[in-house]
Amino acid sequence: MRELRLKLQHSEAKRQEIERRAAQQVLAMHGRLDAAQKLCVERLSQKQMLESELEALRKEHAEEVQERQRASADAQKAWTDLRRANAELANTTSELATSKATAAVLQREKAAAEKAYASEKAARDAIDDELQKCRSLIRELRARDDMRTSIRPRIAEQTAL
Repeated sequence: MRELRLKLQHSEAKRQEIERRAAQQVLAMHGRLDAAQKLCVERLSQKQMLESELEALRKEHAEEVQERQRASADAQKAWTDLRRANAELANTTSELATSKATAAVLQREKAAAEKAYASEKAARDAIDDELQKCRSLIRELRARDDMRTSIRPRIAEQTAL
């Protein structure tokens, strides 16, 4: 019995040693689990922070892409407007050249018309002068004729006497 007690004590001591080691291991595991949990919480916090930064960067990138697209659309519109203005300028330049040519032709025609008008006016003035001379001659002839008609009866009267 003593031997049994000794074995029991020895078993009890062994059991207590095992329990003590198990308790130490459990405490060590709890410590490691706490450290791991703390590390996980820190990493989760970092992950959430990085995800927030990533989301902010995505939004910023999306805004930059939209801004670039708007700028590209504005540039495309400006390019189209510039091409249209250039075409209008070319048309205007062409019309201007045509207008200048037409103006030159019209100027020559005007000069020719003015020259013709001047010569026609000179001819008309010469005709008017001739007409005035003719009218003057007609008046003179009428006056002579009137004088003859008024003198004839007197001459006939004087010759009859």
